[in-house]
Amino acid sequence: MCSSKALRRLVPLTLALAAVPAAANTYTVTTIADSGAGSLRAAITSANANPGSDTITFAIGSGPRTLAPAAPLPPLTDAVIIDATTQPGWSGTPLIRLDGVNAGTASDAVGLRLLGGASSVRGLIVVRFARIGIELGGAGGHEVYASYIGTDGTTALGSQTGVNVMNGSDENLIGRSGAGNGNVISGNATGVLIGDALGTALNNNYIGTNAAGTAAVPNSYAGVRDFGWASKIGAGNATTRNVISGNGRFGVALDGGGGALVRGNYLGLNAAGTAAVGNGETGVTITAPNALIGGVSISARNVISGNADAVLVKGDGAELYNNRIGTTPDGLQAIANTGYALRVLGGSDLKFGRAGAGNLVSGNGRGISLEYGSQAVLQGNVVGLNALQNQALPNGTYGGIGIRTTGNRIGGSAADEGNVVAGNDSGVTLYEGAAGNRIEGNFLGVNANLSATFGNGYANVMIYDGSDNVIGGTAPGAGNVISGSYAAGIFQYLGLRNAILGNRIFGNGRLDIEQLPLGPTPNDAGDADHGPDDGQNWPVLTSALAAGGTLALSGSLNSRADTDYRIEFFHSAACHPSGIGGGETLLGAATVHSDAAGLAAIAASFASAATAGVVTATATDADGNTSEFSPCVAVGAPGAGEFSIWRDPVLAYEDDPQLRIAVVRSHGFAGSASVRFATVNGSAAAPGDFAAVDTTLNFSPGEALKIVTVPLVLDQVAEGSETFRAKLQNPGNGATLGARADVEVSLFDHSAAYPFVRIGDAAVSEPAVGQTLATFAVSLSGTDHPVNLDVQTVDATARAGLDYVPTQALLTFLPGETSKTFSVPVLADNLAEGDEVFYVKVAGHDGSAFIADDLDGEGTIRNTGGSDRIFADGFQTP
Repeated sequence: MCSSKALRRLVPLTLALAAVPAAANTYTVTTIADSGAGSLRAAITSANANPGSDTITFAIGSGPRTLAPAAPLPPLTDAVIIDATTQPGWSGTPLIRLDGVNAGTASDAVGLRLLGGASSVRGLIVVRFARIGIELGGAGGHEVYASYIGTDGTTALGSQTGVNVMNGSDENLIGRSGAGNGNVISGNATGVLIGDALGTALNNNYIGTNAAGTAAVPNSYAGVRDFGWASKIGAGNATTRNVISGNGRFGVALDGGGGALVRGNYLGLNAAGTAAVGNGETGVTITAPNALIGGVSISARNVISGNADAVLVKGDGAELYNNRIGTTPDGLQAIANTGYALRVLGGSDLKFGRAGAGNLVSGNGRGISLEYGSQAVLQGNVVGLNALQNQALPNGTYGGIGIRTTGNRIGGSAADEGNVVAGNDSGVTLYEGAAGNRIEGNFLGVNANLSATFGNGYANVMIYDGSDNVIGGTAPGAGNVISGSYAAGIFQYLGLRNAILGNRIFGNGRLDIEQLPLGPTPNDAGDADHGPDDGQNWPVLTSALAAGGTLALSGSLNSRADTDYRIEFFHSAACHPSGIGGGETLLGAATVHSDAAGLAAIAASFASAATAGVVTATATDADGNTSEFSPCVAVGAPGAGEFSIWRDPVLAYEDDPQLRIAVVRSHGFAGSASVRFATVNGSAAAPGDFAAVDTTLNFSPGEALKIVTVPLVLDQVAEGSETFRAKLQNPGNGATLGARADVEVSLFDHSAAYPFVRIGDAAVSEPAVGQTLATFAVSLSGTDHPVNLDVQTVDATARAGLDYVPTQALLTFLPGETSKTFSVPVLADNLAEGDEVFYVKVAGHDGSAFIADDLDGEGTIRNTGGSDRIFADGFQTP
């Protein structure tokens, strides 16, 4: 069965075969007059009357001439060639100007209308027609090249549409390859508008710039707006490259139809590719399905730089390969898109890069944001480095990859599928709504050959929220390399069941895996606490013995009872400076099962040539909740270990009444050990700035972490930042002191310009019927400006609508106000269940300055809920 588009081409062809050929005539325009012999109007009328393909040439004296018809010219209803390069004096720049200044403002105010057989227009300037410069209709097959449409080459003199491709007009060619054969289509509202037509091709045009391609002559709405099918914007080589730059809103807007190919173009650059001539909103907007931007060959590469946003996607099935976004064509310097490099606001099955054909996304104001839609695949891209991966070209705010959607795959386990995300302020970030995503095989904070480190600043992986995601995996090649962040390798603020598996995580500044609150999280007996990834406890390794090419590891895990846990083991040349973690090389994994008391013994052996260094571990429960790293144990005979303070310097703020300092025992855990902890006065001194602490910390066998609390004094004296020291000394029972045994504490003064925000916790018993309120205290230290906080509830083990009422509120603190409350109704569900948890968090703010001390409160619902009731018929009901 023939498609409607196939029939549309077949019918004219059949008629043409049946027609009797006629002699082709040439009509020469010799006057600028609007009528009479030698006029363009007369030539068109004669050509329409003569069947066959005629030619209209020009010989109006010599040099530039302007034709200004007093009314629209008749449409061309037969095939014709309009060749204005025949005007004497032609040397590559159009000389014949068709000016619609006198043609009126009616809907038929069109410069040229090609409605007959395949026709061509060459070498004209077409300006100031109210509606359309050149319209391509009929069955199609028309050509427009070497012309200026909407501009004289320097000035905007446009129409509503420069070139309009009518519905059903197929296989038109706008611009040809080769020097001087492209068009300049600028100064209109829309440069090229493609209707419901098949196979329109745009080659070698300047759309939105002057004739030199050096400055903007904007099409005020879009350079190209496409509702067609299989349109071809560029053909993937330098001779057909379009420069689509300087337009008011969109460079290319793919609004309907589908299957467009955008290849080998500059979008947002000058013709030389050396400077920005940006499009006002986006370089490319994709609403239509199945668009291909770039291609698997390097010649198909687009350079999309200098715009506001580079690429905006709303349609299904878009594919983007081999493009350079935010850089020069060679990929070595930045020409920023000031907004997003890629922003996805809808659609599914996006493919952004693939093995061997990734995109370079660097130097932009923001990076990649997956906000709506689902099932995107991002592979083989470089985000934040130059094309050689030897220098950072960071994207700005949230400059890596941000994910708020489901079912995406970032990287892959096969060769070259991983992305390089490095040098940005953040790497891969998961937000609320992110679920079912896989982040695997990537290089986060390093280049692909691991020859240089370019850490993502805040974290290489930041989990603000989101659940049921996997970072790494158990399949060969699924693990990521995560290194070089000055803060955390992976930082988790909220979220559950975010499995961290099979990765190499090492060389990050603060901690390699860190879960809120800041700093290492102590284990708790029975793992009854909650938090990010449900507060999963970490294992304690007590022995790592090397013999005969084998590492024999032993230790224990204290967690929830009667549960399976995957323990992953890592070897590193040296321990992380905190004493916790370092996962440079994955040794392997073992599964353990906890007993009724929540205890599981760990015993595992792995082939390894290591005879020195350290070993660490993580624990992941059956739901996918992963712990922080364990403190490291040295390879060799078990010892008493060494003591360190986790960070240098430790940061403290007067507004926070208690400074918590983690003291870590690492490298060995044999027997009991002790160490003295003392504060030492500096420019900050006790008792005016803090309460002195001098205490002995006693660690039992296998115990690895203690928290020391130092009370701070809010003295209301403007004194700037001060320092004191925290010092470890007198280790006992064979233990030693580590490199961080004497660290600085930086005490930042209270500032009304930067108040502290803190949300407290709340706990209530579930009501027998109806509801009760869980009330959270939201506090702000003294401020000199209003602060507006958007506070809302977030699910954890408790579920909105079942266990509590989802609640959101805007809390406004005026200068001088320091306390507000936020209440959440807790529901009676009459189910027999354990205690459950939800969170209250600051989801947004008005941009006012504050310091985030603790932006989430934990709400605990103590379940006194009804017992199960079993009826005589055996059915159980709540």
